[in-house]
Amino acid sequence: MKPLLDWTILLTTAIGCTTQPRGMIEGRVTIGPLHGPVPPGREPDVDMAAVYASREIAAFTADGASEVARSAITDGVYRIEVPPGTYVVKLVSKSEMDTAKNLPRTVEVTGGASLELDIEVDTGIR
Repeated sequence: MKPLLDWTILLTTAIGCTTQPRGMIEGRVTIGPLHGPVPPGREPDVDMAAVYASREIAAFTADGASEVARSAITDGVYRIEVPPGTYVVKLVSKSEMDTAKNLPRTVEVTGGASLELDIEVDTGIR
């Protein structure tokens, strides 16, 4: 009868276990400048969807070596859902000229909470 009791304890323990809720890293992304000098009276034509699509925000392990999750930037906003822990947030860009003064940044995410991190991307265009 003991093996049945052991399985009952194991199953009861497994069912009773709960995982910690995931946390969120999120914020607004501003990108600029988007063009060089423009002649007077002319409006620059900028496709913001394409501007955002060429950049993403990613969360890496605390040592910065392995990517955990990545988010596209939609209408200037990003959201990365991750388990509780320490992460390094980085800009992932198709342009080598892009920089962000506040990235990479080490952050601590707690379960069920949202951490706000706004990012300003400098395109290097002058």
